[in-house]
Amino acid sequence: MQVVKRTRELLLSLTKQAEYKFDFDQKLRHAITNKELYLVYQPQVDIQFDKVIGVEALTRWQHLSASEILTKLQQGMQLTN
Repeated sequence: MQVVKRTRELLLSLTKQAEYKFDFDQKLRHAITNKELYLVYQPQVDIQFDKVIGVEALTRWQHLSASEILTKLQQGMQLTN
């Protein structure tokens, strides 16, 4: 009985993960199609010399709100593959 219960729990968990990944993939495809992604440059600063030593290029997604992203992170879900 315990094995059956654990197997059901595992299958439910895997199903939820697969549904989440599929849903996220669909939303990302939609974002790309609708140009919801944009690029932001962030300087890297050497604090000791107060000098810009490089730049990071970051992709931002207008669709997801900060609270939606935080909720997903708190639930332990990956935002990307």
